[in-house]
Amino acid sequence: MPPAARFRFHALRRYSTISTCPITSTTALAFDMDGVLIRGGRAIPSAHRALQKLKGDNPLNREIPFIILTNSGGESEDSKAHKLSQKLGVEIHPSQIVLSHSPMRHLAPQYKNKLVHVVGPDECKNVARSYGFSDVVTSKEIKAFDKSIWPYRSVGDEMDDTQCPYDLSQTPISATLIFHDPTDWGLDIQLITDTLASQTGLITTRQPSRPYSQSTPLYSSNADFQWSNEWPWPRYGQGAFVTALDAVWKRLSGIPLVIEKQFGKPSGPTFEFAEKMLSAAAGGEVNRVYMVGDNPDSDIAGANLHGWVGVLVKSGVYRAGMPLTKENKPEVIVQDVGEAVDWVLRREGVLI
Repeated sequence: MPPAARFRFHALRRYSTISTCPITSTTALAFDMDGVLIRGGRAIPSAHRALQKLKGDNPLNREIPFIILTNSGGESEDSKAHKLSQKLGVEIHPSQIVLSHSPMRHLAPQYKNKLVHVVGPDECKNVARSYGFSDVVTSKEIKAFDKSIWPYRSVGDEMDDTQCPYDLSQTPISATLIFHDPTDWGLDIQLITDTLASQTGLITTRQPSRPYSQSTPLYSSNADFQWSNEWPWPRYGQGAFVTALDAVWKRLSGIPLVIEKQFGKPSGPTFEFAEKMLSAAAGGEVNRVYMVGDNPDSDIAGANLHGWVGVLVKSGVYRAGMPLTKENKPEVIVQDVGEAVDWVLRREGVLI
């Protein structure tokens, strides 16, 4: 049996046969970030104490391994771990961070010495290089190659001295990787569709007739349509951007958009990557995983699909009374991360 399947089998078997689960083997937790640990850039009040309990401040003085499994990104795992440690008042190691684009590192060997367009904030270029991508171009750099490719003014254009390090009339773009939420939807939709409609990735070319085929692969790191910040209602995320991109591409090409591989929760590649991270954190096989999240469609649906136990909090995207389906229904709904951790620890026999 493959390791991932064995992992899920153990989780389902143990969970389905007992209602109280004393820790006789390794239990672990995975937390979403926005809406669970952080809201609007600030720590949720119960987050610090909840994580301290997992670090051993509990009646059994036992540490329980955990990771942060988030559809956030746009920076390195080191950077995110440092920022979270400061906000939460709890040390978070980079090895405990799984960002939306973290599993994309496995694509780097496939695109060695090939140019890829990385979409997202400027820092994404450095992140991609740290993953092993040798040749990376950003949207700003493509725009700098020829200003007429995007003839609209943006704030700060006068101060922008970005140069394109590639001759894009000679160097094809082999793939587009959406690392993080685009900051300029119009620009990125234009550039991505130019690449997809080109001949073999040369953006100065165009296929001779419709319907156009997608000339290069497109990867997305996050399917979340919305995410939670300090505003009373959720904000649009990368999933909304891809929805807009699909509409424009369909109008231009005559065919629906195809994502070569979808990363981020609730996708299989991301949960499989997270399972490996949890096993590494635990120092061996993990038999039961609790996913604490605020988004039924990503956190809980992914947990259910992969044999984890879903714990839904009401401090983010989810609101009381929102309809749930068999696919995204959690084992329990609690107020916040503090209640979530206490529920897990009681169920595991750590708290009475």
